[in-house]
Amino acid sequence: MASSAHSFAFLLFLMFFTFLFMNQLVSCDQQTEDRINYVCRQMEEYGFCDKTFNQNLKGPTADYVDLTLITIEQSLLNASNTNTYIERLGRSTKPGALKNALIECNNVYNSIMQSFRNANMYYKQKNYNAMIMSESVTPRLIESCITCFLTPPLHPMGPLETMNRQMRMLCSMALVTGHQLQSKKLK
Repeated sequence: MASSAHSFAFLLFLMFFTFLFMNQLVSCDQQTEDRINYVCRQMEEYGFCDKTFNQNLKGPTADYVDLTLITIEQSLLNASNTNTYIERLGRSTKPGALKNALIECNNVYNSIMQSFRNANMYYKQKNYNAMIMSESVTPRLIESCITCFLTPPLHPMGPLETMNRQMRMLCSMALVTGHQLQSKKLK
């Protein structure tokens, strides 16, 4: 009886792994791949960019409208998750320079989330100029959070450093796709 349970569990695991693996391999057409490559070659970390797009494609074909939505959604998700992490960390941190830096970063991420909420609203209205204007402040915002930890005696913190780097790339990806979307609309 125990071996049947193990076999069944193994079969379920294998099916889950296969589904997960196959779901990650939504192959895209050449035009979509070219668009993704165009954006990702401008990023500091090609692999993160490529993975972000490919894991969030809704199908094999994506134009700049679709890619722009992916960047907005992933930016909102990343900013929300990072903000939650900062708030949790801040609650367990004693008053001082680190707590002040966390408060500053919390404010930064609240502003980033608002910028991307606005960008999402403008995106839905097809007001791409306003969308880009909303997104254009985000690189400076994220840099102010990063800078908080460069002042001695503080130093960049492992997970937060990674989250900030990813947010910086998502902000850049959003601007590049938005500009491409805007330029295609003008033609």
